[in-house]
Amino acid sequence: MAGWPCFLVIFLTVLVSAPAFPSQNVKGHQQIAQNKEGRPLEMKVDTNDAEFQAIVALAIQEFSKKSAFIYDIVQYLTVDVKVFEGVLYVFDIVLGKTNCPVINRGKPDENCQIIRAEGQSEFYLCHFIVWKCPYSEKKKILLSNCKILDL
Repeated sequence: MAGWPCFLVIFLTVLVSAPAFPSQNVKGHQQIAQNKEGRPLEMKVDTNDAEFQAIVALAIQEFSKKSAFIYDIVQYLTVDVKVFEGVLYVFDIVLGKTNCPVINRGKPDENCQIIRAEGQSEFYLCHFIVWKCPYSEKKKILLSNCKILDL
């Protein structure tokens, strides 16, 4: 089993050789194409899909571990989904700091609002790659790259 992580790293290096910000595919929920050379099947994804929302929640939860406040999605920029030995979610989002302190590491409740006041707001452009195992509900964040936005 030691070879699997190495294979995955090599696969991702080849697959995600494009710049980290941003990719070009967004929205929908239908199959796009399958390359004859056996490349991964690319699919569009509905950002309201429950499975995708669970993937995004995992990524935001990981990001929020470094903060005293909960962050929430301001905007989806791009979403790519590739099916190959599981499902690989590649997405770029803008996260904003909410007025809710981190008490439990869950999703923000309805009362949490993104802070937009000058001098108090904090926004990040984030690029995530999350892999979901094909035979279980196991999910793993393979890449989390966020940079602060100066607005």
